[in-house]
Amino acid sequence: MTKGRLGFLLLAPGLFLLLAGSMHLNRKTTVAANVLPAQLLSLASPPTPAFNVCKGTFALCTKAPCDPVIKKTADGTKTIEFSCACKAQVGYSAGPYVPNSKDQCQDVPTAGPSPGQKIPSRYSPITSYVACTNHRAWAWCLNMPCTVDNLDKTKATCACQVASGEPYIAVPPDGQYSQTGCTEKYVSSATIQDVLHITEFLTTPEGKNLRPSVITLLVPTPTPTPVP
Repeated sequence: MTKGRLGFLLLAPGLFLLLAGSMHLNRKTTVAANVLPAQLLSLASPPTPAFNVCKGTFALCTKAPCDPVIKKTADGTKTIEFSCACKAQVGYSAGPYVPNSKDQCQDVPTAGPSPGQKIPSRYSPITSYVACTNHRAWAWCLNMPCTVDNLDKTKATCACQVASGEPYIAVPPDGQYSQTGCTEKYVSSATIQDVLHITEFLTTPEGKNLRPSVITLLVPTPTPTPVP
């Protein structure tokens, strides 16, 4: 057994427990047909490698709250997308592999964030999550266009697409169990299958600069049984 494979098996025991008990495992992430992202299609039939790891400025949306935005095209058709409040930061991040490109990191700026700068949203490993099993819509933000805030360059606003599919993840900002991201707020998310896919990639040589840590599945704190 390779070290990468062993690391992955140690990495996600909580994820596998959830997947084993889920009737929705084979449900693919779906996005509105008129805005289906090419990188999402790659998750169903991934190239080798499926992702890239780059160092530079990117938007991190794993804990981002989102607001729905109604837009109108030139012909009067209305579409819906999400505007997500993400973080602008510098470091290693993962994004979708770009076929036929010699420079996989060409869209990731090497300079630090600056006001009004255009940056892509990318993935950085999570350490915990809540599993949402309802059918609510959520925002797909991987590799979506973002703009650094003019007043606070640690913030970025990203135009994300409307997606659905369950079980999906919600990452509480405080690391504590809460169903808020599942039932009350719209959040940037991905299905657990998506997370497993990119996490496994990060245990390979191509993902060595972004080695993931153990991911904790957050669950409600048991109510103590009264002592008679």
